[in-house]
Order: sequence, then structure tokens, then C-alpha cells
Amino acid sequence: ELGHPYTLMMAQFWTAVTLMGLRDYTTVRSHAAAARQLCHKYDFHYFLGLATFIEGWALAMQGAEAAAIPQMEQSLAQMGDIGANRPRHSYLAFLAEAYGRIGDFNQALRVVDEGLAAILPGGGASEEALYRLRGEFLMEQAAAAADGPAADEILAQSEATLRRALAIAQEQDAKSLELRACMGLSRLWLRQGKVAAAEQLLGDMYNWFTEGLDTPDLQEAQQLLENGGP
Repeated sequence: ELGHPYTLMMAQFWTAVTLMGLRDYTTVRSHAAAARQLCHKYDFHYFLGLATFIEGWALAMQGAEAAAIPQMEQSLAQMGDIGANRPRHSYLAFLAEAYGRIGDFNQALRVVDEGLAAILPGGGASEEALYRLRGEFLMEQAAAAADGPAADEILAQSEATLRRALAIAQEQDAKSLELRACMGLSRLWLRQGKVAAAEQLLGDMYNWFTEGLDTPDLQEAQQLLENGGP
């Protein structure tokens, strides 16, 4: 009603951020694009890079990684150019996720390690995400390696890192993040044949929720419990 440009931009931006957690990629792109357009029009340089980055992430999650990853990388560079480096580690998890989707786990792990090296005390949600993604990427590397001591060592690192992500989520009492960490650890255990342990861990976590059962994370957890994998 007021038509206040900065407030309108912030409303669009934070709506996009909130919907990232719900994995509503189409609506994320719509709100991030609206925020980006307002940033262009009114020279909100700080949020221009962030909105463009989020728009790129949603694009990557919809399968257009080839176009999205350069957009995300460029946005991070632009934020650095104007001195907006403080939130950088928070966004590196999303960039790593995009690299993981194209199977470039070496690059994904490089980005994760960069984020972990730059993380601030208390880390927030990004700390759990960075450790969880690291564990998941290591799991994929182990699957691609020949069976033997090397693969076993990678899987041991994966489990330790996923346990760290789970502990962080539990310390924060962040149930949605705890669910994601439980799914990662359960997938690892299922690959190792530890079916009962995986079902116990994920089943207890899934049963904690009494609403939102139609959201992507909980649907994925249900599928994992029923079929032993997505």
C-alpha cells in the first residue's frame, strides 16, 4: 500500500529465502527475480548480488545448472567487490549443492571447505548445511571408488561429518535441519546394510512431525523409510 521500494524489495527477498527451506523452487525464482528487479531499479547494490544468487540457485535446482552456476559464482564475486563478504559462507553451501547436482564432487567439496574455513562463531543454519553436504559428497565419492580400504576411509569420514551436522542441528533445536541430517546419515547406513539403525534414526525423527507432511523433505523421508531410498 505504501509503495516503499526498499520495503517491497525486502519483502520479496525474505519471502524467497523462506521458500528456499521449503524447496519451492518456482516461487523462489519468482520472488528473487522481483527483488533483483527492484535492486536494479533503485541501486540496492548489497541485495542485488544476494537476490541474483538465490535466483540462480533455484534455477540450478530445476535442472539448469550450466546456466545457474556461473550466475551464482558471478553474484558472489560482485558481493565481494562491494565488500559484502560477511554472509559469503552462508551462500557457499547453496553453491556446493549446485555443483553436487552435476556430479562435480571435487569442486563441491572445495566450496564446502571454503565455507567451513570462513564460518563465523555460532555458524547458524549454514554450519549444519556445510557439514551435511560434505558428508553426502564424500558418500558419493566412496560409491564411485573401488571397494577397499580407501573407500572405507571415505565412508568413515562421511559418517563422522554427517554426525557432526546432526549434532549441530540438535544443539540449535532446528528440527527441519535435524531431519535433513538424519536422512543423510540414514542413506549412508542403508548403503552399509545397517537397515535397522537407519530406520530407527529416521523413523523417530519423522514421527516427531505432526504437520507439514506434504512438504518435500518429509515426503522424501517417508519414501526413504518405505523404500530404502528415494
